[in-house]
Amino acid sequence: MPFERRWFKIAEVAPQLGVSKWSLYRLAAKKQIPVARLEGLGLLVDMKALTARLERATVKPRDSRLIRRRPR
Repeated sequence: MPFERRWFKIAEVAPQLGVSKWSLYRLAAKKQIPVARLEGLGLLVDMKALTARLERATVKPRDSRLIRRRPR
């Protein structure tokens, strides 16, 4: 079984998510993303947990036929 990396540095994750690394630092400070602080390595993001959290938070599109439109 090949080894799969689970922990990534903030600077590696930011471009993948399309956000600045400072945005990730703010989210980490608010405990909104799963991170661990390791001496000498800084903050590491748990990508497995973050991916699972993002999948749970993803909103599925509704059937457009069911959406009521306001009269103009």
